[in-house]
Amino acid sequence: MTAQQSSDEIVLIVEDDQGIAELIGESLRELGKTTTHVTTGAAAQAWLGTSCPALMLLDYSLPDMTGSALLGHLARQPGGAPPFVVTTGAGDERIAVDMMKRGARDYVVKDAQFLDVLPAIVVRVLRELATEHQLSAAQEALRKSEENYRSLFEQATDGIFIIDRQGRFVDVNSSGCRMLGYSRAEILALSMPALAAPDEPSTSGARLAEFQIGGTVHTERRMRRKDGGMIIAEITGTMLPDERMQGIARDITERKRMEEVLHESERRVSALMRNLPGMAYRCRNDSGWTMEFASEGCSALTGYQAADLLGNAKVSWGDLIHPDDRAAIWADVQAGLERRAPFQLTYRIRTIAGEQRWVWEQGCGVFSPDGSPEALEGFIMDITERKLADEALLRERDMAQKYLSLVGVIFVALDPHGVITLVNRKACDILGYAADEMIGRDWFQLCVPERMREDVRGVFGRIMAGDIESVEYYENPALTRSGEERIVAWHNAIITDESGAIAWALSSGEDITERTQAAKIQEAIYRISDALISADSLQELYRAIHLALSSILPTQNFYIALYDEASNLLSFDYFVDQHDQAPPPTTPGHGLTEYVLRTGLPLLAPVEVVEALVRQGEVEEVGAPAVDWLGVPLRTGERTIGVMVVQSYTEGIRLGQRDVDIMTMVSAQVAMAVERKRAEAEVRTLNAELEQRVIERTAELAQANDRLKELDRLKSKFVSDVSHELRTPVANISVLLGLLERGKPEKRDYYLRTSREQTALLAQLIEDILDLSRLERDRDRLRFEKVDWNTVVAPVLSALAPRAEATGIGLTFEPDLHLPPAWGEHNRLKQVATNLIANAINYTRAGEIQVTTFGQDDHVCLEVRDTGMGIAAEDLTHIFERFYRGRQVSQSNIPGTGLGLAIVKEIIELHGGKVEVESRVGQGSTFRVSLPISEQ
Repeated sequence: MTAQQSSDEIVLIVEDDQGIAELIGESLRELGKTTTHVTTGAAAQAWLGTSCPALMLLDYSLPDMTGSALLGHLARQPGGAPPFVVTTGAGDERIAVDMMKRGARDYVVKDAQFLDVLPAIVVRVLRELATEHQLSAAQEALRKSEENYRSLFEQATDGIFIIDRQGRFVDVNSSGCRMLGYSRAEILALSMPALAAPDEPSTSGARLAEFQIGGTVHTERRMRRKDGGMIIAEITGTMLPDERMQGIARDITERKRMEEVLHESERRVSALMRNLPGMAYRCRNDSGWTMEFASEGCSALTGYQAADLLGNAKVSWGDLIHPDDRAAIWADVQAGLERRAPFQLTYRIRTIAGEQRWVWEQGCGVFSPDGSPEALEGFIMDITERKLADEALLRERDMAQKYLSLVGVIFVALDPHGVITLVNRKACDILGYAADEMIGRDWFQLCVPERMREDVRGVFGRIMAGDIESVEYYENPALTRSGEERIVAWHNAIITDESGAIAWALSSGEDITERTQAAKIQEAIYRISDALISADSLQELYRAIHLALSSILPTQNFYIALYDEASNLLSFDYFVDQHDQAPPPTTPGHGLTEYVLRTGLPLLAPVEVVEALVRQGEVEEVGAPAVDWLGVPLRTGERTIGVMVVQSYTEGIRLGQRDVDIMTMVSAQVAMAVERKRAEAEVRTLNAELEQRVIERTAELAQANDRLKELDRLKSKFVSDVSHELRTPVANISVLLGLLERGKPEKRDYYLRTSREQTALLAQLIEDILDLSRLERDRDRLRFEKVDWNTVVAPVLSALAPRAEATGIGLTFEPDLHLPPAWGEHNRLKQVATNLIANAINYTRAGEIQVTTFGQDDHVCLEVRDTGMGIAAEDLTHIFERFYRGRQVSQSNIPGTGLGLAIVKEIIELHGGKVEVESRVGQGSTFRVSLPISEQ
């Protein structure tokens, strides 16, 4: 009921008899149920308008309407009638059938056993309702699992196509539709050849069938959009277990275009690279750099003849150097000599014509046997044009850099030695360096993982030497500044100069780390989803999950632990480990598994983290110590249902943040798979239980029918007994009234006195019946307190003593002055004492009546002993029944209702005590009442 306040734990009692309602409420509260009570159909409608109980106990006959009428009203309210059980004191099979058709969970007749069977019926019905709710919840979990799978498919950013063996499309996600410009219905009506470019080789269903199941193929294809345009798609195809092909397609049209732009730009840059003229030399290590030898290139370089420089004949080389560069050149050369290392210099000179030129010099020291430098030898070349070209190139490169910075792929240019000469912004972003931190550095030393550095450098050297062809496309890891490895898909090109010599290697790369991982994860998720459908058991599902994860994680040591909240047990349902055995189900302790279960967060715990957690008291070490331990919570909604763990005992197999991310990403699918398979098992169990409940319910209904017949018979007897007891004094009074009108005048006093006696008897009978009713009604309203039997009995004896004296009977009281108090209600216990002592006076013609109080074990007792007529043995077993009067008493004309002793028994049992009787005909009777001692 959407507009109502939830009251799922309340049982609503709709009963006009207050006493019966109180008795029902007490019996249900003893079972831990919460109850509320209304007396009319209108009150029930008002209460149900704001609340919804777990169950309604509906009396069929209400003061303002029948149960059928109330159900009719509730059917028109929002939410309808709650689950209900019908109770009635005057029902028949027709009403029972009508109520069951209206949805009654059971039909109970208010007979002598009514309060004995009703609590069990309520418990059973509530259990049935809980079972039906669990079944509904399990079915809802199955529906949500299907929705989650579809959401993963639709939210993928790449186009995903499912193709059958004949090459027809059987499914496509939204990204695939946007990529090709078709609606989903249009694509499903097409086959693969219809979308292929005219010059592309066909991919038929027969060719698709050649792939191994689980195999993967990478390809690039030109595809035709709905508007007639062409795109280039990079496609990863995987054969699914049902022999359908799954294709994941990415539009790389723009990337291809940018690669072509880059190739053209590099061609223009390489055209600027030319060999410059220059001269070889030998000179002294002095301030003038006195030439001892100069080649003929000197003339083209400076305008001076070589002879003009030798021995500083006309001019020294030091005089030709620009004054601003002389100090730096001297410092660099001396540093090279000190290290005995070659030196490279770039500086300005002045020609014979006064022109300024830029030169590049590479040289080294020539040393004497004693280690002192004898001379310098080297090569100097004119790089003026190169300088100008470099400046132009720098301007062009800056423009290219700005352009390449907008491209979403890595661009790196290497010289033949593997030195970085160009990088774009994307490369810097991915690799974590600034551009000036990379340019001029060795690529292999900087960005290739150490384990494969020498192999990759060797292959690069052979390509640069022209020994082997360059590989156009390959995938390799690149090492970032932080030490993380990123998977990059490289496209390579070799750039040559005008002479055909290899000048540069140019590579464009796309970071496919996430895509590669996502593809593997996606494949693992699909395999888990497929196992969810095909697995016949949870163990088979766990094995499939383990196998699927082994393709993306080191899962030599792997387990799944599940937590059951109801039993508070952690069970290791699937456990594969190189050292340890699966632990038995246990309450959660302080291991790493329980830590993840408590926090609900992933935990990557190498040895030092475990030691820190142990020192902090968060965990205790359990099992063989691992080099790395990784656990992630398995969560469904807000609940953590378990933990999935991988661990490594080997130094060479380490776990990192990437593994944490993968485990976390896959854990949601694993949790859904496990929860769904558990839900399926629970549904099967619940179905079996429900079927058994139907069988049991059928048998119970048959028994209920038999009980209805017996209750009808008992009801008739009760009505007959009450009618008989009331009819006798009423008839006597009627006769006496007639005699008063027509009888002898001298007997009027006798008739009047007898009428008063019969009226008193009738009044007493009615009062006793009402007293019994009040006992049932006020059962839960009695206010118990400490009660002293002596103070209860004393005033009763004082009130009845005149009656005893009038008949010549002795009435004595022997109280126990040290009697402990009982726990009870004073007025009701006074009524017990009054009934017992008054009965003793009524049925004793001569002799005495002794009243005593005493303690016995953990009880306090009241005993009334008389010397009256006594009770026959055949009457003793019935003496406390309602309306029962023994044969001897009935023949004695002693007035009475037959309810006094029944009231005594009801009161004493209400106090948790007992009443006993011993008697012999002609020798008197002894009545003994025992109550528990008060512990308050």
